[in-house]
Parts: sequence; structure tokens; C-alpha cells
Amino acid sequence: MENNGQVSTTWLINRAIKSINNIKLSSVNEDSEIVREIRDALNELESIRIYFDTVNEPDLIDYAIYREKAAIIKLSYLLKKAKCKAGA
Repeated sequence: MENNGQVSTTWLINRAIKSINNIKLSSVNEDSEIVREIRDALNELESIRIYFDTVNEPDLIDYAIYREKAAIIKLSYLLKKAKCKAGA
């Protein structure tokens, strides 16, 4: 069973995919800046998750947690921005 952080991350990733699909449906170019930013943020989040799984030192684990939180906040912001753009 996944912990709350993993469930939240999974939910956020699914929300990101849905937002990208909404942007596509609203006739915004698939290569638009917001879609690229969301994809980059998802890649960053995945990279952080991999890093987290490879570190053993408590300080580096804390660092990974803070990076993940920051990446989630960034992705949430981008999703809000995409939602506004899709609704426009």
C-alpha cells in the first residue's frame, strides 16, 4: 500500500495528464509552452522520486523530501495555469 505522499503524487500526475488533455481539446497547440512546462515538471518530479529511492543519509532524505514538495507545488501551479488556459 502506498503512503499518503505517494497517493498524492499519483493523484497529481493523473491531474496533470488530464490537464494536458484538456489543453489539447481546447485547440491549444500540443507543443505550447504550458504543456512543455507541465511535462518538464512531471519529469522533474520523477527524477526526484528516483533520487529519493537511492539515498540513505538522513540529510539527503530530508533534501529529497523538500525537493519533492517544491516540485509538487510547482506542478500544482502549472496545472492551475493550464486549467485557466483550457477554460479560456
